Amino acid sequence: MVLKLGFTMFFKEILRIGRRFLILFCSSTLVFPKMILSNLSMPRLSGCLHIILPALLYGCSGEIRPMPSIKHCTTTLKFKVSRSESTLDIFTFEDDRLRHLDAYQRLDHMNSETIPVSSTGGNKIFFLCINSQKNRYDWGMISSYSTLQNVFCDLEYESLEKRTMTSEIHTIAGKSICIAETLPLTSEIVVEKIGCDFSGTPYSQSVIQDLKIYLTNVCASCPIIYNEEYKPNRIINTGGFNQTDISTFRSPDIIFRSLTEQLGMSSVSPGISLLCYPSPAQEESPGSPHTRLVLEGKIDSQIYYWPITIAPGSGIGRGNRYVYDILIRRKGVTDPDTPIDVKSIDIQLKTKPWIEKEDYSVSF
Repeated sequence: MVLKLGFTMFFKEILRIGRRFLILFCSSTLVFPKMILSNLSMPRLSGCLHIILPALLYGCSGEIRPMPSIKHCTTTLKFKVSRSESTLDIFTFEDDRLRHLDAYQRLDHMNSETIPVSSTGGNKIFFLCINSQKNRYDWGMISSYSTLQNVFCDLEYESLEKRTMTSEIHTIAGKSICIAETLPLTSEIVVEKIGCDFSGTPYSQSVIQDLKIYLTNVCASCPIIYNEEYKPNRIINTGGFNQTDISTFRSPDIIFRSLTEQLGMSSVSPGISLLCYPSPAQEESPGSPHTRLVLEGKIDSQIYYWPITIAPGSGIGRGNRYVYDILIRRKGVTDPDTPIDVKSIDIQLKTKPWIEKEDYSVSF
């Protein structure tokens, strides 16, 4: 009896030491994050858990209960177009109260309109991000939907060719093909046509030279999971053109452009497109100024500005396209942050419905 009791105690001590060694090994080698990043999805991780968890939970109890079976699913995401030059990050979250990360995968090139996504079964949230501004290892801290809500994109890393686009899908994993409706975080400000007509003024023969077109009071950061109640926390080109702010941009032409030709009676069609993040504030305040499209030029060696408040009364939404045809009829103001007095001049404003698109025709 004594020998049997001693053998049992010895065996339990061996199990206890083995269990401690296994815990230390897992915590020191960071095996879980490495598997998520290198193998891209969690189904392989779940297989590892079948081996590790029984040892951790039941190693000294003498009772081993079978682990519940985990269903692995493949969900097909369908995009309207393929973007071979674009990256795609796919996050799969549990669609429950905690919304923990279930799977993650990364495609460096979107070579197909349909993408298979591996995950466990059940209700899921698929969050997709095209051109995320990050590499796969930057996502190592994402463990739940709430942690992804704290990730921001920066306007300095946007470009007209590779705009950051996102989509969120709530569905049951493996149920059917899901259509991914992606939408850019930025809005596009387009100057389609511009001209001047100074007829009936003392400077009727004058032209506008050194014309510059840029955005001021621009929201420069945006949460990757966009919320309409978001308030801008970083604004650039505050009150006017700031060369220091522009120098930080990977593609400065998304916020500043210039025309080499002088502007006279004949209109030009520069087809200029600028980008900005949403600024949903309907009313201007010291901490939340309206974003403006500013035209800057010289008339008889004097610099004038024609600032246009974008989407007054409603604020700039996400994924909108504001198209301007501009005809300048009078000299501008001397302050780039003073909106032009549109009540004293001829203005034609036309709103054309096109999903999130508004066309503006303005005369000064």
